[in-house]
Amino acid sequence: MAENVSQGHGHAPLPPSEEPDIAALVARAKDDLRIWIEAQKTYVGAEISARVELAMQPAISFGAAALIAFLASIALTMAVGFGLGELVGIPLGFLAAGVLYLGLAYLLFLWGKSRMRRMKRIQVSRRDARPDADWAPES
Repeated sequence: MAENVSQGHGHAPLPPSEEPDIAALVARAKDDLRIWIEAQKTYVGAEISARVELAMQPAISFGAAALIAFLASIALTMAVGFGLGELVGIPLGFLAAGVLYLGLAYLLFLWGKSRMRRMKRIQVSRRDARPDADWAPES
């Protein structure tokens, strides 16, 4: 009869009998599970670190571009305000620039609202779809 010994994980050997002790089997399974979970945690940590490093440079570039765009919009507002100020006076020029930006914001709001309505129409529930449609979301 061959002795039943665990292979390489530092476990205590199983008792040499026909049927292994259930407590030893549970302890071995628990140790194996703990080792597997630790390995998964290490893998996930390494994977997340790699992805963060990969995304860091584009995120910094995007942030810098957003800051420069914000500063450019301030300069553009000043130029529009002073440009219109030459025609109707400085205070009214900046007031007209503010009204112009409010109008642009309202148009963008209406455009976004219409797109949201269109998205609501696209959504399909499972009860509206054919029974054999595998692409329909489950309810």
